[in-house]
Amino acid sequence: MIFDTKELQSHCILCGENNYVHNEVSLDQPIYKYTSLGNALCILDNTFIVCNRHFFSDRTEIGEYKQRWMKFPHFLPAGASPTQRQAEIWNKHSKQEYLSQFLYVSSWTHDNIENYLMWKAYASKGIGVRIETTLRKMLNARFNNNDCNVFCGNVLYEHARPKYTQHDELFLKTLEYANEKEIRIVIVPNELQFIDDIHIGPNQYIVKLSENIINSVVLSPFMSSKESALLKDALNARYHDLIVKESSLLEI
Repeated sequence: MIFDTKELQSHCILCGENNYVHNEVSLDQPIYKYTSLGNALCILDNTFIVCNRHFFSDRTEIGEYKQRWMKFPHFLPAGASPTQRQAEIWNKHSKQEYLSQFLYVSSWTHDNIENYLMWKAYASKGIGVRIETTLRKMLNARFNNNDCNVFCGNVLYEHARPKYTQHDELFLKTLEYANEKEIRIVIVPNELQFIDDIHIGPNQYIVKLSENIINSVVLSPFMSSKESALLKDALNARYHDLIVKESSLLEI
């Protein structure tokens, strides 16, 4: 199945081959990701693994909220029935929104101040880190840019969702998430793989990078001083130009 990207493109400007970026986004502003050490090492070794949105733990990402509330009565007067043309348009939009559940999404933040809740949510299990890069570095370094389209933009936060468009399905959250200050990268493969509306594509999308994109790494505040020192030495030995810092938070 083909995911129609025209509506997403209308919110963006083209920035290089198959790369689309929201108008207000700066390509050179630092962005940060709280993640596991294993995932960070993959990126440092020029392999960027992006998860399928359908397998996120957040139920609003996989469409449960929309499935409960996106009904015709929200658009029509009480007791009215949709015209055939209205039904065709809504069915088309509904299909595209269904497909959006199976795109590949990587979430980052543009907040340069360490966030305790983000550490707890995304990097508290095992050894976590916060990595830093820029969109320009990321987009310039990807090899397989002919296999997909990439959309980058700031997430907007409002009182209610859904808003019934592809863009809002992917780039709109409720105010409860506003502290994340999220900027997200959405990867749309040229063709999504389904059998009888059941997604059979891979759970992850692999982006091969031509060069290192990570500027710095901050070590988790949940690590002991000894663990931090050992990890810092190991990272400096393997990645000579990498800046490795200890967290400004004191947890242990």
